[in-house]
Amino acid sequence: MWDRPSYCSQGAYGPWRAVDRLLCLLDQESVPATFFIPAWVVEHWPAQCRRIVSAGHEVGHHGYRHEKYWDWG
Repeated sequence: MWDRPSYCSQGAYGPWRAVDRLLCLLDQESVPATFFIPAWVVEHWPAQCRRIVSAGHEVGHHGYRHEKYWDWG
């Protein structure tokens, strides 16, 4: 996986590993956070997104699917 850095940025690492690790760390340190989440991620990993909200963190909208604005038009 580490020889393919794009793998970690394409929605494969975050929902399965990073969310739980981040939530644990934020809880240990009593730090509130804002997670900017694309709608596509919410559709595909609703349980993970619910855990973020249930833990008391804020969620901000981050587009639908990390659209590349330079491709529009």
